[in-house]
Amino acid sequence: MGVRPTGLHAFCGLGEGVQPCPLGGSPGVWGTGPFDTGCQVPVWPVSVWSALPAVSRARFRWELDSAKAIWILASSVCFTFTVTIGTFPAITADTRSTLAEGGTWERYFVPVSCFLLFNLSDWTGRSLTAVCMWPGKDSPVLPAAILARVVFVPLFMLCNVQPRLHLPVFFHHDGFFIAFMILFAFSNGYLASLCMCYGPKNVLPHEAETAGAIMAFFLALGLAAGAAVSFLFRALV
Repeated sequence: MGVRPTGLHAFCGLGEGVQPCPLGGSPGVWGTGPFDTGCQVPVWPVSVWSALPAVSRARFRWELDSAKAIWILASSVCFTFTVTIGTFPAITADTRSTLAEGGTWERYFVPVSCFLLFNLSDWTGRSLTAVCMWPGKDSPVLPAAILARVVFVPLFMLCNVQPRLHLPVFFHHDGFFIAFMILFAFSNGYLASLCMCYGPKNVLPHEAETAGAIMAFFLALGLAAGAAVSFLFRALV
């Protein structure tokens, strides 16, 4: 058509006169549109990134920088809850007492040694972070301790979980299950709280809110992942 782009707009010859083309672009190499409507459109594709407002691009960079700064802590809290929810209560709630068959203790074994003991120990671990925060946020001991919690999965599997099809019962006594539960729940509360506390502290003050949101997302992701793998863990027993 011979009509050149003006400013950031291309123009189309529609009917009488020249109409603004709805396809905006930046000055560059121009050609005819693919459907031959006579509309002069840019041959070079418009960058999605450059089309974003400056504020949106800056916020995206902040979020990306925050994620890079806390990715170890975010992954740690995700793994913590994956192990916890994958085991509790899918496996632990099916554990049976071997000391008081048919007695009162058998009736209250799961409510007390599983659910009550878990919540008390978990609460104790979370509360301890108010007075003691060890290891530090940059210490390799923290992710190592979180990875080590995976040992609780086979430990609970080898307790008296009923019914079972594949694995033998190795820890018959109720005391083993109770000891495992205390350590399992306490470590969950303590280590998860450390990660959630350290996350916002590992970034600049104006990025703390974004870091907290990222940590909350990975916590929820760990809950979902734990619920998914719990079916596999229970099927292996």
